[in-house]
Amino acid sequence: MSTGLPAQIDPLRLAESATQLKGELPLKGMDRLLAGLEADGLVSINLVFEPEGRSRVDMQGWIEADVPVICQRCMGPMQLKVRTEVATHFAGPDAVLSEEQRPDTTIVEKPLQLRHLVEDELLLGLPMVPIHEPEACSASQFIGQQPQAVEQEEADGNAGEEKENPFAVLAGLKSGADKDKG
Repeated sequence: MSTGLPAQIDPLRLAESATQLKGELPLKGMDRLLAGLEADGLVSINLVFEPEGRSRVDMQGWIEADVPVICQRCMGPMQLKVRTEVATHFAGPDAVLSEEQRPDTTIVEKPLQLRHLVEDELLLGLPMVPIHEPEACSASQFIGQQPQAVEQEEADGNAGEEKENPFAVLAGLKSGADKDKG
């Protein structure tokens, strides 16, 4: 599939002419992102490369895709719209950077794989625990039941009873050990 986007990019060269990369890449082949799931969708990309001062390059824009994931509530498949804003700085290996610039600057020694860069940004944009909206989830009838069961148990009168301390045995052993020392 021809998308008009290069397979490899050199951010330093792209910034020289303030290049904008706009187009789509197929999700297929982004194995880390898909984790074994099938996807025929596309990733929309809009990235702008501009020089920032004399030693750094600024890449800003957004990446967006409908990513297939597994709902961690019902364990069913779902499509998750992921849109991530991108703001990254690049510099060449010989760039002189200040102390403030070093932590957030990626040193580029060779061209980057655009697909890998996009996949990394999408991975960072995924939620830690993807779940359906409650009304769309097949497990929604179970949402909130656990706290209600505990409240019902307390209402039945179990809350007023004196519960046995599980550490009472240890206290007895300790007092016996204290008698042996004395």
